[in-house]
Amino acid sequence: MIYFFEFKNGEINMKRDTLYRIFNLTNWIFFIISLLVGAFTILFYCLFYSWTIYEAMNATFIAGGFLICCSLLYFCALCGLFDIFAVGFSNLVNVRRKEFHNKTTLFDYQQTKATSRSKHKFSWLFILFAGLVFLVISVILYIYFINYIR
Repeated sequence: MIYFFEFKNGEINMKRDTLYRIFNLTNWIFFIISLLVGAFTILFYCLFYSWTIYEAMNATFIAGGFLICCSLLYFCALCGLFDIFAVGFSNLVNVRRKEFHNKTTLFDYQQTKATSRSKHKFSWLFILFAGLVFLVISVILYIYFINYIR
């Protein structure tokens, strides 16, 4: 069994389920959906422009950049960057109710979301990898375009 080390509160803990969390079926579904989104982005781009190597290079670069930006935004959401907006909006909506007495604090909200976020902790890596695949394809098409087409 492979062990991974985790640093928590100044102690070193060994994690046994890290491989399971990285290579579970949900992450592979995220990867396949990301590849399909990239392919549809390329198809959508090439429908409006011509089907040349230059346009395919542009389309794969756009798809790769889009998926990388989406994966980084998903990573920020998993880290809890947008929690303050969710708590603020729920408190704003609940102020109108008569039975509203206790406000949800940010700390309580983050504690309740921590368990659901631990399941999808590494999903953003698979979206990032799909974006990198499209960027590598774009670089290969660029090298082909520079060396053989021009």
